[in-house]
Amino acid sequence: MNGADLEGAFSRLNVWRRGGERAPHKPLLALYALGRCARGEARLIPYGEVDERVRELLVEFGPARRSQYPELPFFHLQSDGVWEILPGDGAAAGGVLAAPERRQFLDRGYRGGFPEEIHRRLAADGKLVQRVARAILSAHFPSSLHKDIAAAVGLDLEAEALSQAAAGAAAAGTAARPGARDPLFREQVMRAYEYRCAVCGFQGRLGHARQVFQGPGRWVPADDGAASRLGGLKASWFPHYRRARCVRDRRGARPAERAGRSGAPG
Repeated sequence: MNGADLEGAFSRLNVWRRGGERAPHKPLLALYALGRCARGEARLIPYGEVDERVRELLVEFGPARRSQYPELPFFHLQSDGVWEILPGDGAAAGGVLAAPERRQFLDRGYRGGFPEEIHRRLAADGKLVQRVARAILSAHFPSSLHKDIAAAVGLDLEAEALSQAAAGAAAAGTAARPGARDPLFREQVMRAYEYRCAVCGFQGRLGHARQVFQGPGRWVPADDGAASRLGGLKASWFPHYRRARCVRDRRGARPAERAGRSGAPG
């Protein structure tokens, strides 16, 4: 299967539809696995990890539901020919389970991932990972969500441009922003600031949903090269429709300036 075949296979994932609604379960699981692949992590993902991380993605980017079921894409993505699952003892999964069973997945240590041939091609070609990710996003999600989803799964869709910028910066003797992403960085920044705007303090969380804020999407290096949670928030965590009120309040001064004077994060 060449690169074009892979892009086509992932863009044509067979997802549940009703009217104009499309289930995001398979695309989100595939994107999460692509993020792991881009970071050089193991091919097979323990179901316990999928149960936690893909559930979070479904809560954030899927339709509002009382319950989310990450076991469904973990099992049904097999039918698209781009996924396989194995129990912890390594036996073939075919014929063992006829339907997704969360308790069995957990108790028997099931793992899932791209088949070896697909994983090998993706692991060897970072640009192919980006193209496949873009194909999935374009086919299954509105463009307004692409960057947020990519950041949540640890994919940097601008990596190619950044690598070119880094090469130019190296030639000029200057520093360039690294292109790697940590999928947990965004949530860590949100939690560190209790889902509040660093400028005006507005609480933008309603239940599991971030109704107001754009989460931090950039990896901002500290002196030691690690991600800085404060830097990430300062770089990009501002409310969408409250931006004007954050920048200038009734007294005419910028809240960011007063926050700096008062010692609050700025």
